[in-house]
Amino acid sequence: MPSNDMTEENGKIFCMERGRFARALLRRFCPWWLWVAVGVAVLCMMWGFIVDLRWVLAGFFVLLVAVPHALAVSYYNHALCRECFVNVLPHTIDVDGNALVVTLYEKKKKEDGADEPQEYAELRRERFDGNCVRDWWISDGDGFIGITDKKPGFIWVPKDADNFLEISNFARNNKSLTLQKE
Repeated sequence: MPSNDMTEENGKIFCMERGRFARALLRRFCPWWLWVAVGVAVLCMMWGFIVDLRWVLAGFFVLLVAVPHALAVSYYNHALCRECFVNVLPHTIDVDGNALVVTLYEKKKKEDGADEPQEYAELRRERFDGNCVRDWWISDGDGFIGITDKKPGFIWVPKDADNFLEISNFARNNKSLTLQKE
């Protein structure tokens, strides 16, 4: 393992919140038929309150049994691939020529009672060539780079990243800009 140590003071290390990652993953990769299943479940529950309560049970069955299985398949197909999982680990993002380099870090364990800032050790680097960039979109001021390497995924670029403009220019020069509203 490389031994470059970083603290939050001498380099910005980012980590996407888990809930935000789940929302971005669902918006980006949730199959259309899953949204149809959720719509059918909601309609069944509404119909059940009007006509017959058995329809409420049918709606809950679809919502609580079928949908979680479909979400698990989506999670395993996208969230665990290297094109996505880098977002939820402590990382930095840099542009190196015609490639996007995501450096992953691990937190060093603090000694008991130590009142020092959190330190990180470099874990590994993930490199995505410019031809892997599929698109660039902005949501809530943060940037997202669509990546298609082995599997489709995305890289989150927080709006307070020091090199946000450099990364956004890199992504826009490879693909067109699209705006999405959350």
